[in-house]
Amino acid sequence: MPAGPLAPLAGPSAQLEVDLEHSFRSGTLRVYVDDDLALEEPLESYVSEDLVVLKLRKGRERATIKVRPGEREVRVQVSGDGWSGTRRITGSFDSGQTRRLYIRMGGLLNKELRASWGG
Repeated sequence: MPAGPLAPLAGPSAQLEVDLEHSFRSGTLRVYVDDDLALEEPLESYVSEDLVVLKLRKGRERATIKVRPGEREVRVQVSGDGWSGTRRITGSFDSGQTRRLYIRMGGLLNKELRASWGG
């Protein structure tokens, strides 16, 4: 039986809440926990502002992933509209605990992917 971060648990698991805000028309969110694919979701958005020469888009994806308690490396990969970015962040998960990971896209022309733990 596998003993990786997503293996069946003997006791209460921990949870990772993923909260992504993006500006892609469409794309894909992938979340890896200790290099194991834990989440793969398609991304969609809506037009938030329709300017004469530019349409600004907003999208949001939220998901909860069960993880084994302990120190974990979380890798987030976001791709869409010809762009792709990856960020890694580590965190400690206690049994029964929920941690929220905020993922934000910054920049209009030069997109930047940011990941941070929330309260």
